[in-house]
Amino acid sequence: MRRHILPTDSFDQARIVFRTPGPKVAAFGDSRVNDGVMRTVDIANFAMPGDSLATVLGKLEAWLAKNPDGKAIVGVPPQQFSQARIHANQEKLLTDFLSDEDPWLHTLRPNYRRYLISYIRTVIDDPGLLVRVPRETSQTADTPMTFADLSADQRRTQAEIRSQHHTPVPGFQNTTLASALRDRLQALSDAGAELCLVTMPVSKAYQAAVVSEPSFAGARTLVSAIAGELGVPHADLWSDYPDDAFANADHLSPGGAIQATRDLLQTCFGMTSMTTTQSMSRP
Repeated sequence: MRRHILPTDSFDQARIVFRTPGPKVAAFGDSRVNDGVMRTVDIANFAMPGDSLATVLGKLEAWLAKNPDGKAIVGVPPQQFSQARIHANQEKLLTDFLSDEDPWLHTLRPNYRRYLISYIRTVIDDPGLLVRVPRETSQTADTPMTFADLSADQRRTQAEIRSQHHTPVPGFQNTTLASALRDRLQALSDAGAELCLVTMPVSKAYQAAVVSEPSFAGARTLVSAIAGELGVPHADLWSDYPDDAFANADHLSPGGAIQATRDLLQTCFGMTSMTTTQSMSRP
């Protein structure tokens, strides 16, 4: 039933990878990193849609404690400083992700509880889902298309709607969140962590939609400044890709993710090759 409602969800898959020894490169962030960095035999991706900065940093700290010689790609997009993200309380979600236990009633777990109404509606519409053999994720996922396949008006409208919910709050540079970001990354860097801060790309339509809102550029400047203070790379891919590399206004398509992953490995760690065989499918 989960595969019908959340055909691309990889929360539990990521938990398993997190708990087992694996790649020495790992990516952390929200949905833009989740969609934009490939999961391969060389790279683990623990980013999840909606992850707040506190959740991202919690995962990062826990992973580096277990993998002190690991290399971490840390997505810090302007969207993390929006009203919804700054005030998000995801303590239970983070605890669930880091837990070594597997709860028996999955619908009551933080990651799935928010979709409980969808589960109920799906069962009412098709009770047979409770007894049928589960379908593979590939059978329930939508057919891929790129953002460039939409008309110019559709691209503009989608970008304007999505960006309205992503605008950093006024004075975000002076918030407790910004201070915590700087302090926690500094502590990790001082401990010897190999970090790379990343601003993931958005489409040309999205860039146009936010060009009059200076807080987006301000957030990128903040991340660049923190990277400079720490002496770590900042890979700013904000405007680096054409619209046909995107699935929607601000998330890369699978094809775009392949190129972005290669670019990040090169910019962040000087790695010029990527194993194409995947250990874990992209969600």
